[in-house]
Amino acid sequence: MGNVGTYARSLTDEALIKIMKLCTFIACKLNMPLDPIISAILYTLQHRPETAIRAMSEMAIAASEKCCLLFESLWEPLFELLNVTDEFTELIFLALTSAIANCRIDDITEPFNYFLEFIKDNTELSSLTFELFAVCRLNRPEFEDYAPILESLVKKSEISAGMFKFLTSFSITSLNVNLILSSIVAGTTPDIHKEALNCARNLLLSLAENALLTKLISKVRPVLINSVVQSLMDARHQLGFSRQASFLNEAFRLGELQEDQNYIKEFYASLIACSPEPEQGLFQHVAAHLDHIKENKVDFKESLRDFLLIMRKATPYQIGTFFGDDQQEEETATFGELLEEEEQVRKSIVMSTNALPQIQ
Repeated sequence: MGNVGTYARSLTDEALIKIMKLCTFIACKLNMPLDPIISAILYTLQHRPETAIRAMSEMAIAASEKCCLLFESLWEPLFELLNVTDEFTELIFLALTSAIANCRIDDITEPFNYFLEFIKDNTELSSLTFELFAVCRLNRPEFEDYAPILESLVKKSEISAGMFKFLTSFSITSLNVNLILSSIVAGTTPDIHKEALNCARNLLLSLAENALLTKLISKVRPVLINSVVQSLMDARHQLGFSRQASFLNEAFRLGELQEDQNYIKEFYASLIACSPEPEQGLFQHVAAHLDHIKENKVDFKESLRDFLLIMRKATPYQIGTFFGDDQQEEETATFGELLEEEEQVRKSIVMSTNALPQIQ
């Protein structure tokens, strides 16, 4: 282990990352000194910075509960690099994410406070910041205490996928529901619709499990439904149909479970607000039909698709033009990725029966 530095210099990038991770794991498990490993990674940081930063991400995970000891000498060079160049910003944030997520906040007070000050002064990195806290929150519940700081950052930042990962990972009892709603509405644009819809789904499911559901759902659900319907009815918006259809299907089914039929009126009102009816009574018929078949997700999706083809004056042969991105996403997503996504959604629903934020 003492020769790890000399040995590491002759390795390829990928081999070096694996060796550093393995050495870190062994040293931590056997209570061996970490100094040789730290010296090796600091040397690598000077001569092969990208490889060193990638290795740090893996080493933090391998160190586990001893991560705070490993990073005692690594925080400062990482922050220095973050301040002097933007070449490795994303990689540095990944390394910081791994390190912070594997440390107790009480053990890293000084570097963590420095990081909090850094993000306040660098709001252009807010998306990366949101993603960091989303990961850390899923690993450590105490990160819930930092929701107010991140809320203030949301107000200053542009809508991003990272923002929705944060909003989905934290409990709605710690966040301003109005802020979540306004972000979701602004976020149903093609480039970040996936995370916005995940956030909307999380909010709806969280409210459905809360004792104050009846009071809040009547204010929240119409906004969410209207936002999704506006996106679907916009002929220029050709992304995310599958997720949007799934969200509407869940909204319908949750309404039925709660014995609240207003979701049909909310869906119909959103259609009327978006477009004139091509034929009198069409929107009412569509709303009633979708409600009738809501228990069959496939039929629901296909009926909604056919309705949109009519509204866009398209032919069935143009389905790929409108919804091709969904087919590609379904083809490329592995079963493991789908399971991981479900697990993230499950973990993110952290609910409380008290202190639910009020919507004015």
